[in-house]
Amino acid sequence: MKLTTDKRIMWTLFFSSVILQLLGTLLINNVFINETKIYDPRFIQLAHNIVTQHQYVIHWGDNQQTDSIMLNPFVIQKGTYYNWFPIGYSLIISSSMLLSSNFKFVLFFMQLILFSFIPPLFYKVSKDYFNDRFPAYIPVIASLILMLNPYYLVSSSWYTDTWMICLLTLLNFRFIQILTNDSDSYVNILLFAFGVILLFFFRPLGVAVFLLVFILFFTKKLFFTKTVKFFIPLILLSVLTLIWGFRNKELSQIFALTHSNVGYNLWLGNNEKTNTYLKEYLGDGGTIEDKIIPYYNSKWSFLQFYSEYQKDDFFRTKAWNFVKSNPTITLSNVAWKIVGFWSPIRVRTGHWSESKLKTFLSMMFWTPLLLSSLLSVLIFFTRREYKSKYTKKLLLCFMFLWMLPHLFFFSTQRFRAPIDFGLILLTLDFWTPTLLRLLKKKLI
Repeated sequence: MKLTTDKRIMWTLFFSSVILQLLGTLLINNVFINETKIYDPRFIQLAHNIVTQHQYVIHWGDNQQTDSIMLNPFVIQKGTYYNWFPIGYSLIISSSMLLSSNFKFVLFFMQLILFSFIPPLFYKVSKDYFNDRFPAYIPVIASLILMLNPYYLVSSSWYTDTWMICLLTLLNFRFIQILTNDSDSYVNILLFAFGVILLFFFRPLGVAVFLLVFILFFTKKLFFTKTVKFFIPLILLSVLTLIWGFRNKELSQIFALTHSNVGYNLWLGNNEKTNTYLKEYLGDGGTIEDKIIPYYNSKWSFLQFYSEYQKDDFFRTKAWNFVKSNPTITLSNVAWKIVGFWSPIRVRTGHWSESKLKTFLSMMFWTPLLLSSLLSVLIFFTRREYKSKYTKKLLLCFMFLWMLPHLFFFSTQRFRAPIDFGLILLTLDFWTPTLLRLLKKKLI
């Protein structure tokens, strides 16, 4: 069967991604210093426990396997956790453990294949976004820019969930695009529901964002038509959340709909030391735990005897009390978190995964995109593009809603990664008309 032009482009992007990631891996030790150490050992320990004990459980300090697969925790972090974070990425690691004793080798190739679908998927997103306003090669350029992201080049070597979340976010955004194009069949709605359910196991906050976008852009069809098909994603997610809540009730004797790290992360972003930290590191929350917790470690050592949801409640209370008592500082924190979220570099220092070369490459790649995107947003409002550019309105709404929760917790460049594709679209949206006019004049 003869492939269409679109399919040929997408397969070309897929195999190009495989080659570029392999090249990035070959250069990893010489160029991206210490990059192979990008991992969260909690994911690995959870995967190990799933395989050996058939349990979703991690231990901080208690009954840990070895130092190589578990953090050396602060005293207030010690304990056993049955619902600390989403299980999705650990399930991927555990599947690689079942396939081979050298699970990192298997995981690398699993991720190599999975992440190579990101550029062709982005090509489809870009094509829909530009909606034939620009030449057909512009979506291809968008995908090539994404592939040249220094962190994407080495993404297959990471042992953390960042790029899986990026893949699922892009997939669900594509489903939203399809639905907004009046392709709202039961099949497409079920595909979107399946996509957000997958995301639920990796980034529940992302699910809330997509459901908000879905409700905002489908309000008329949800509430003013007789069809019930648009309620399918909401119903399925509600059922899944309730099932997870009862599962937590069985293990922790508390009916909880959120993971037990919510209070902890909320407190990290809202306490007496947060503002000082954010000012020093220009809003980058990359090492916020290492810098803030030592101050409280001995003071709150009793927390090591709390259950995970007792700790969650303790940290939530501390965070909300601080916010209510310090509104001015809280607003200052929010401002710094916005800076950290949109920063072109990681400002943190003294972290084993950082190097001057990585910082330089990140700054060179992201600074032009961030500045161009800012100009594109300004044009959107000053020229009232929101009245005519529906696709841009959808994109900006989604990006804003994705950023919003991080202003209550803490922000890093990594948390922005799932919406970085939007920066590429906004940049091309800004520059392409000007460059095409210049090219036309030159040809004339």
